[in-house]
Amino acid sequence: KKRIKSHWQNKKERLFELAKFLKIETFDSEVGALIRESELIKKFQPKLNVVFRDDKQYFYLCFSNDVFARISILHQQKSLCLGPYTDGRALKSSLRLVRKSFPFCTCKTPHLRHCLNSQIGLCFGFCCEKNHLPTKKEVRQYQENIAKIKKIFSGKNKALKKEIAKQLKQAVKSQDFEAAQSLKLQLQGLEKVFSHQPHISEKQNFNLKELENLTNLKSIKRSEFFDSSQIQGSHRVAAMTVWHRVKRDSDGGLDKTAWRLFKIKNEKAIDDLAMLKEVFERRLKHLEWQKPDLVIIDGGKNQLKTALAAFSPVKIKVIALTKNNRHQPEFLLIPNTPTSPHLKKGGGARTARVVSLKSLSQPLKNFLEDFSVKTHGFAIRFHRKRRDRI
Repeated sequence: KKRIKSHWQNKKERLFELAKFLKIETFDSEVGALIRESELIKKFQPKLNVVFRDDKQYFYLCFSNDVFARISILHQQKSLCLGPYTDGRALKSSLRLVRKSFPFCTCKTPHLRHCLNSQIGLCFGFCCEKNHLPTKKEVRQYQENIAKIKKIFSGKNKALKKEIAKQLKQAVKSQDFEAAQSLKLQLQGLEKVFSHQPHISEKQNFNLKELENLTNLKSIKRSEFFDSSQIQGSHRVAAMTVWHRVKRDSDGGLDKTAWRLFKIKNEKAIDDLAMLKEVFERRLKHLEWQKPDLVIIDGGKNQLKTALAAFSPVKIKVIALTKNNRHQPEFLLIPNTPTSPHLKKGGGARTARVVSLKSLSQPLKNFLEDFSVKTHGFAIRFHRKRRDRI
């Protein structure tokens, strides 16, 4: 959308004056759209495409000339490359997904033992084993996988499906059931890449109405997520990330221009609750920042109480995202009365509902998990930066 808008506003490019027709193609996944865009760029070589002015903004999928070819995502073309691709995140996610069905090697140097990737089915093992003389069968097996990956990212997925299906029939006919099972898994993997992963590069596509109903809010235009980081009370920091609704009929996205980092100034604020209290007070002093409709806190009941005490007077809805022992988001704590900073056990309006993330739709669950991970990562990076300066 932003790219189209820039062409409309840029008088030098005059895209809409030069364009002769507009054609819209719909795909089942972003992978397919990404590959199709690459094909069209190479076919028509559009004059106004930025790739011919600055190719560092684009990505190429490159294959080395080794017997066991390595695959790299680069900004510059080296050896055999496919592309250009404009969405690097989608390209990386697609490659990770493809690798589950079509293993390949990423080890930089040979080693004596089988690598970890080979133990989880992402690598053959023999391709990076030191002092191993590969057999013709092993070389053929590896190179067949590389050839299939090239077909996938060249948009030849239909031809590849037919080819694998044909090989599968032959394997069954010759009673090579091990090969047949492997080929069957490859077919299923292709279906997953091109059909069942429409959110492969964007985990934030969720139904906003579901979140509004969950929090009893009529409209959510801006949401803020808070997380803190410290190790034994040192280099105490906190982070605030922001999700912003772009338009009334849009689900919006994470607005990184509004993200903020906080150094904890109060020397007595040594625990998470004291740190969060300081951050909330400092955040509310910034009247120039747009007021959020929803605040999400990383933590449990105590963190939620602290947030309610700070945000309830200004009528901002607060919920908490609690994590399990493995530090993975598991539950939402939603106060029944948004204006009450008290949370007590038992019934009544002062309790908080506990909502399992498993009960939510997958897109909303993905959004909340992604929001949490990005906020935590933002805080951790700032914490490490401060620690490394000393």
